Amino acid sequence: MELLKLSKFKLQLQALATEVGGLREIEQSATEQCRILIQKQKQTDEEYRRQLQEFQSELASSNELRQKLQRKVQEP
Repeated sequence: MELLKLSKFKLQLQALATEVGGLREIEQSATEQCRILIQKQKQTDEEYRRQLQEFQSELASSNELRQKLQRKVQEP
């Protein structure tokens, strides 16, 4: 009877060990996916920051040109 209980316990322990291994794999995969998504988000943020700077520069240049043209039109 003790041997049967020990055998059942061993099987349960093996099943739990297998489950833990599977959960670790899932956790590692999820961690890697998060790392990849964070890296992509950082790249996207950097690209949007760069585009914003370009647009701000273009806007400043356009405003400067508009002001010059307005001054020319307003000259007597």
